[in-house]
Amino acid sequence: MESQWFYIFVIAQVVGFFSSLSAVLKARTSEAAIAWFIALNLLPIITLPFYWFLGRSKIDGYVEARRRDNNVLYTQLKEQMGEYGKSLFVAKRPTALEKLAMMPQTSSNKVELIVEGDQKLAALLELIEQAQNYILLEYYIFEADQTGLRVAEALAQKARLGVKVYVLVDELGTSLSRSITELWDSSGIQWSYFKSARGLKRFYQLNFRNHRKLVIVDGKKALLGGMNIGDNYLIKTKSWRDIHIKINGPSVLAMQVAFLEGWFWIFQQTINLNWDKEELSENEKVIVVPSGPSDELDTARLMILDLILKAKHRLWLTTPYFVPTSDTLHAMILAKLKGVDVRLLVPKTSDNFLVKYASQYYLNILHRAGVDVYEYTEGFYHGKSILVDDQISCVSSVNLDNRSMYLNFEIAAVIESHSFNSKLSDMLEQDFSLSHRYGTKKIGFFEKLLIHLARLLSPVL
Repeated sequence: MESQWFYIFVIAQVVGFFSSLSAVLKARTSEAAIAWFIALNLLPIITLPFYWFLGRSKIDGYVEARRRDNNVLYTQLKEQMGEYGKSLFVAKRPTALEKLAMMPQTSSNKVELIVEGDQKLAALLELIEQAQNYILLEYYIFEADQTGLRVAEALAQKARLGVKVYVLVDELGTSLSRSITELWDSSGIQWSYFKSARGLKRFYQLNFRNHRKLVIVDGKKALLGGMNIGDNYLIKTKSWRDIHIKINGPSVLAMQVAFLEGWFWIFQQTINLNWDKEELSENEKVIVVPSGPSDELDTARLMILDLILKAKHRLWLTTPYFVPTSDTLHAMILAKLKGVDVRLLVPKTSDNFLVKYASQYYLNILHRAGVDVYEYTEGFYHGKSILVDDQISCVSSVNLDNRSMYLNFEIAAVIESHSFNSKLSDMLEQDFSLSHRYGTKKIGFFEKLLIHLARLLSPVL
């Protein structure tokens, strides 16, 4: 028996050593590389399962989805895309954000702000009803409750009328009921759980999740933002606050590209979609920014840094989970030192124990630097937005945490519009009025220890 444990120990040490070399080569930061190297060599039996599950920074296979040269997906799509393909493949993109997103900024869009759950549900059902050719729907959470069943039935009804319906839901975030899956199967809806990999690879790539909330109708209208599908997210209650947008116009085509990358990953086939631009009289400019662990660069992280650095006199950010990267934290502090009105809005109460304590560490740093931190007290704040000066706004599925920056598939819309910026500003002013200013308080030794221990897990929160 002792000899068996000896062999297990030796094997674990050898595997731990080679895994530590892998960590040194692949870790996103030097701090993470050092931490994994030490842990994998000192405590390999305990650390190895965590490294295989949490230590990866890129998703195998999917990485190819966004490399458009000689890519099977885009080879098939080039002819189908027509004029839009020129802006996607050929056009020179003048801004860093366009290059980062691999998407062009489009004008002649109309963007509407949705600030209540009942408005989102009404807009979603209206879009489904208006669909004439196809519906694309991609969500992290699709609850099998009253709201979820209502949306599922609306989709099935359109499918029976001949509208093509394509649905992707995350395999960890969503667990569909049998009644919904049977309804969709019988009505001809094509759907799937979003899987991070196939076969045994799924075990060590489960940490990569599809966190997007996206609906597209006929290539002309779309919904995007932070609200999932379910009673907690959509029905108007005081206990939940969120932000969503409705977009009409050419930027919807960029959202289709993001959906197709995920669809092709699951089914290895494309979908015939509309690629004709619908330009509206409104002149709101939009860049759609998809991001995820398949990107060569850290798209979400760099997008947020780009927006922070653009701020000249105002920078307001909202997020339910604040466990930022070091550069995001320090960019916010630097903006404050430059005289920018920097405000951060987070929920007073959290639905995640570890995030609650880890965020305290970073909120204390911001508070000491003079950044105005607000804690929303009327319930849980789930909105993800960034307001820059009087012209630029961002609404997305992206939280200000490492998970959204590195591990999740996310999507954002960066909007250049004084009118939309003003509407979002009015909403945030109202939310600030329902919040308390954050202040440091005396805490005991064990709570302080818990905060610092939780902070150590920041890279995976």
